[in-house]
Amino acid sequence: MRMFPVLAVVAMGGCGGQFIIKAPDLVAPIGGHAAAVVQIQRTELAFLPLAVADATVCLQIGDSPLRAARSDKHGYIVATVPVPSQEGVYTMVIRHQNIDGEEASAGVPAYVWDPNGKIVAVEFDCLPEKGKDAEDARAALHRLAAGGRLLYLIAKDYVQSEPLHEFLETRGYPDGPILPWRPGGRFSKPVSPLPPLRETFPALGLGICHSQEAADAFLRAGMSCVLLGKTRAESPEVTIRLSWAELAAKGP
Repeated sequence: MRMFPVLAVVAMGGCGGQFIIKAPDLVAPIGGHAAAVVQIQRTELAFLPLAVADATVCLQIGDSPLRAARSDKHGYIVATVPVPSQEGVYTMVIRHQNIDGEEASAGVPAYVWDPNGKIVAVEFDCLPEKGKDAEDARAALHRLAAGGRLLYLIAKDYVQSEPLHEFLETRGYPDGPILPWRPGGRFSKPVSPLPPLRETFPALGLGICHSQEAADAFLRAGMSCVLLGKTRAESPEVTIRLSWAELAAKGP
């Protein structure tokens, strides 16, 4: 079982320590199931997070049926959680109560989409923060979002997804799930959610990126991609756009 090293986190407290519940954003097809990976820890002495083994966690998305699962010795829970039959952005509520009555809860964004709808993947780290590049990037991504949905892939370890969604909102970028990945490179092996996502969402066929590692990851997943800022394509499945402005004007 492949685990991402750092997941989005929301924490609540208990007496004598604080529970930390971690889980990434979710994407699932309408009426189907979301594959949830949750980690539960507890801070004790010197705020050192320790795995909570054999902890019962309840998970629910919208008004869909509740699911419960137990953590392994590393504090991980893997569960398939039913999702609503209508498209939308929901919250997966995660709850835990130990035998002493101490409680913890967290909420994780859950995006429920038509499995046949077009989806474009975007390398989060290539999004400009300000200036003309940001204006052009907004125009390009809104053009792409008008014909489908966007999901973002981020290589940077993160402990809260809320600031990342706030980044998108405050800079005018289209919203979408933010999923952790390692596209691979000289010193790291690739760890990507793209292959299972492609099985569920066959119209996930295009990626937007500015790094060759990300382009290679898209190609390995059987996708085409737009590579920003390069002058030469190394594959017929790669389209070169020298800038966000060119992508906004010409499209992919």
